[in-house]
Amino acid sequence: MARVLGCEAYYSEQLDKARVLARFMGASPMIAATSTLGMGVDIPNIYSIIHIRTPRTLLDYAQESGQAGRDGQRSEAIIIQPARWDAPAPWMEGVAHEDQERVAEYMGVVEGIGCRRVVLDQYLDGVVDRYQQRYCQDADPREQICDGCNPN
Repeated sequence: MARVLGCEAYYSEQLDKARVLARFMGASPMIAATSTLGMGVDIPNIYSIIHIRTPRTLLDYAQESGQAGRDGQRSEAIIIQPARWDAPAPWMEGVAHEDQERVAEYMGVVEGIGCRRVVLDQYLDGVVDRYQQRYCQDADPREQICDGCNPN
């Protein structure tokens, strides 16, 4: 992917991770990274996270997409599922069926039907103090709504 995008790669076996990360945090506007980048890295000015292929688990997705918007600015997380990439990826081996179902539920939200934030929040938080979110703007009406709640 790094070759296609013309940027550097950041992955677990990378020999020079510190320098690649320093360049990304400096002048390089883009990096192709595996989930390794999400491990203990807090970079304030990331505004888009693009996942190529379905995430391994909903928890992985939450942690990886949560890298965007750490400075409080508007951010987005995008999942691109290329056509004919339906066969399970090698890294999906050993993922519990329940985890795969949660990801499928999240991915199954379509424009105007359902709420991605609710699917994610119910998984991560469940019921907190007898409150369970049902729509994007339940907790904060200023929050931007997801594509499931607003297809525009």
